[in-house]
Formats: sequence, structure tokens, C-alpha cells
Amino acid sequence: MSRETLQATELERYLYGRLDQAKYYLLINLKHVETIDSLGIKALEHFINRGVRVRLLNARSKISAILRMSGKDALVKICDMADSKNAASLFEKEVLGKKAKGGIKKRRHPRIDTFFSAYFKYHPGHNGVISAKTNILNLSEGGALAGQIIALNTKNGEILGQPEIAGQELYDLKFKLNGGPEFIKTKAECAREIKTDTKMSAGIRFKGMKIDCKGMIRDYVYKAIQF
Repeated sequence: MSRETLQATELERYLYGRLDQAKYYLLINLKHVETIDSLGIKALEHFINRGVRVRLLNARSKISAILRMSGKDALVKICDMADSKNAASLFEKEVLGKKAKGGIKKRRHPRIDTFFSAYFKYHPGHNGVISAKTNILNLSEGGALAGQIIALNTKNGEILGQPEIAGQELYDLKFKLNGGPEFIKTKAECAREIKTDTKMSAGIRFKGMKIDCKGMIRDYVYKAIQF
């Protein structure tokens, strides 16, 4: 990976992509990465707890120190070898010598990277209706990753650059599949938030989606995979 800071959104997309490709044993080369943020560590922890085996290669001393300070150095393990071929060989032997406990918790549906607009609303208590616009960064028939979320409180006109939507029920969620002729509409819920100082994304789980809308997404995803 080549960013100076290993951030959660980038890392999650990378790890989910490998999971979709049935790659459950990952050696991540951090040669060009200076540091890792706390949400990036949480993303690694999430995948390791799902049964994915992860080793970090060429991790700088700053990254090692951050893992120790966070108490995650025993969970997120660093490979001390600088040679990627030897490290991969050693990791393979370790994997073959141990059986993963409980198996891998895979995603139910294949997912692809996308970039198109979506809109939704939610009602946080007595604070009025929040109307939001976002971009769908990846998509499956079960849910999506939403980024660049901007929301408006329709009660007082306040613009919310990083709205609190974790656990919220979302309604009137709608989007078109890259210029498709009609909106896909559904209810949803925000399963998790990922926030940095300047960016926010959210994992969205669809709820009660109509069969024909699911079929449209399924066809769209499989065509993209085959292409």
C-alpha cells in the first residue's frame, strides 16, 4: 500500500476486495506507509476477528509503537522479515500448520466498487428530519459503502458535514445504477461509521428491498464482475 497514512476507508476497501476474491491470508506490505490511524487499526481488528489471517510487512517503528500503545500488537502481528518472498513463504507455512478457528465469516453477496450519487433521510429523535446526499463507493445487493455524506437538518436549515448516523434507520434511500433509467428505492440502516478529521463514510445495510430492485443490483454487480 502506498499512502503515507494507512486510513480506515482505504484499508477496508482493500480488505473487503481480498475477501471477495476468497483471499483469507493477507501479507500487507507497508513499505511506503509512514503511520496508521486508530480507525485503521480497528479495521484490521474487525477482519482478524472474522477469521482473516493478517501480517504486516515492512512496518516502520512508528507503526509498531502505535500498535503497542493501543494494546493491539498481539492481535495485529508484524512480520520482521524485509524480504517479501521469504516472509510469504514463512506465513504460508504458519497458515498450513494451523487451522483457523471457526472458519471465515464471508460476506453474503459479491461487492463491486462504484461511484454514483444517492439520497436518504433519517429522523434522529426530536431534532427534525435530516435529508442527506452521498456517493455510493461500493455496492452489493445487501448493502453499500457510502462516502462524502452531506446532510441538511430540514427543521433549522443547519448543514451537517459529518452527521451522526450510526445505528440510524434510513428511509427514502434512492439511487440510480450509473445513469440507469429508474431509481432503486429502499429502507436501510447505518451499520457503522468511519470518521477521520476530514472524511466520513458509512456502511449501509439495505432493509426490506423489493425483489425486483435486488435483481437489478444483482445483475449490475455480476455484469461488472464478468467484465
